[in-house]
Amino acid sequence: MSKRTILILGVLVLLGLVSGLFTGPIEKALGIPQAMQQAQGNPKINMPAANPPGAMPADNNQPNQPTNILATDTFQRQNQPSWGIASDGRQWGGDINKPSFSITNLKGQIAGGQGALEAIIGLPADNVEVTISGSINQFGNNVNLGIVLRWTSPNNWYKAFIDGNQLVILKSVNGQNSRIAQVDMKTNAGVAYTLRFRSLGTVLSAKVWPSATAEPQKWLVVDDHTFPTGQFGVRVLEQPTTVITITSFSATTAAIGNKI
Repeated sequence: MSKRTILILGVLVLLGLVSGLFTGPIEKALGIPQAMQQAQGNPKINMPAANPPGAMPADNNQPNQPTNILATDTFQRQNQPSWGIASDGRQWGGDINKPSFSITNLKGQIAGGQGALEAIIGLPADNVEVTISGSINQFGNNVNLGIVLRWTSPNNWYKAFIDGNQLVILKSVNGQNSRIAQVDMKTNAGVAYTLRFRSLGTVLSAKVWPSATAEPQKWLVVDDHTFPTGQFGVRVLEQPTTVITITSFSATTAAIGNKI
């Protein structure tokens, strides 16, 4: 073999070695992605799993549920003794296990009782506004329909009620009742009324109107600092022939922005 042939072979071997050493850096410098190189060697590339058919994508911007609702009951449940569990899942307390209380024809009913009866719900709170709608079959002596706020026991509470002739705000301190505000207000038996009672700081305010009419602007207002907090609910006075029906109950947080 001639020296020229040996020289050419040596050059070719040297070029092959240089090419093998610098192929990787050259590809990297040219911007060939490593993932593409792997894919060329392994065509099965793992992709993110798609949502199953019919599945909804995650939504992190869902609106928050209202935080000012303290309790609500529409009484839309089957006939039963006691008021039991309200439509919002909260448990009624107080006298609701007495025979006078029932769910009848999709209404909360209090019938055939004697004296004071009450249904209490919710956690203790200070600033609360309760609204109920309902009717009473007859007014008379020791018969009324009302809302209690800041209830701490059967003997300590504020109450706003209608008795056929007046709208009254009453307080009971250790069982001693006293009227702290009242206004003449004719209400008729068998007519559905909406009663609203609010505690905001030391200010108590109440109003009532026939449910089929527009809500009035005027409130009955009084200032009292006896009870700072407590539960809320419905409190009535009955005679054995009295039938009171409640179609809705709602309790919300009262705020400074509420107008009187």
